[in-house]
Amino acid sequence: MKALFAASILSLFCLTACHTTQKPAADQARRLIHLVFLDLREDLSPAQRDTFVNTLRSLKSIREIQDLQINTFQNLGDLRAMGQYELLFQTTFKNEADYQLYQQHPQHIQARESMKSYLAAPPATYDYYLY
Repeated sequence: MKALFAASILSLFCLTACHTTQKPAADQARRLIHLVFLDLREDLSPAQRDTFVNTLRSLKSIREIQDLQINTFQNLGDLRAMGQYELLFQTTFKNEADYQLYQQHPQHIQARESMKSYLAAPPATYDYYLY
């Protein structure tokens, strides 16, 4: 009987643990992720590439950006991969209002204009909410 009781308690614990989901904190709810896929010109020098990446990094000083990441493409042999884009620029915002403020921020506008000459093609973007 004790073994049956212990097994019942253990089963109840496992079921509760398996079905409990952690809710995001209020300030983490519905964060907006903004992805920018960048195709750099092939003729850029290492110094020009550094300038480009440093310009992207400088945008972190804009108050509305919660997180900023710069990622490089890795060819893993997946034919579906978007290999034409060398860099992925990812920013996280608290909400859409902060994203809109960022879009109109003078530093962002200046960076966007100054980086156009480094690009082989217009950037592609993808935006989504993170729960």
